Amino acid sequence: MNKKKVFLFLTVASLLSFGLVAFASGTIEDEANAYYEKFCIRDNLTGLTAFVCDLRNQVDILNTSLTPEPKTIIFAENRPASFNSEWQDVSGGYNTLSVDVSSTGTIATYAIQFTNDMDGSYTVQTGLVCSSSQCPLLTVPVLAKYYRVSIGTASGDITAIGYLVKN
Repeated sequence: MNKKKVFLFLTVASLLSFGLVAFASGTIEDEANAYYEKFCIRDNLTGLTAFVCDLRNQVDILNTSLTPEPKTIIFAENRPASFNSEWQDVSGGYNTLSVDVSSTGTIATYAIQFTNDMDGSYTVQTGLVCSSSQCPLLTVPVLAKYYRVSIGTASGDITAIGYLVKN
């Protein structure tokens, strides 16, 4: 009987160590994917397997349908006019940039500029004549890695905020 306990203990210990090595070699996500591929591709699933597979399908649908939160960029905050803001990195798969510009005085003109290499050359994506203290929200497609706002003729302190969105 003592030999049986030792044998059983060694068997359980070796199985546990094998399981820990197998688990440590992959991530939980790998284990879940392996389970899904092994069991969930079948038809007529029942019981716990059907429940787990249905849950996995719902999670996959949610992950692909969620819209990511927009990213906010501060180009300038209460900065005296006129200026070029610092370049802001907008990489990360964003599709559109919306820019909101306001002043404690008046903004006559401003432009949105972009570049990919910050070597001194840039492109003006759009210019806007505003003639008030609050310019209309302007949305442009993201065409490069870096963006900045260039405030032309203006008075007062300028605040310029960008909102990046993935569509």
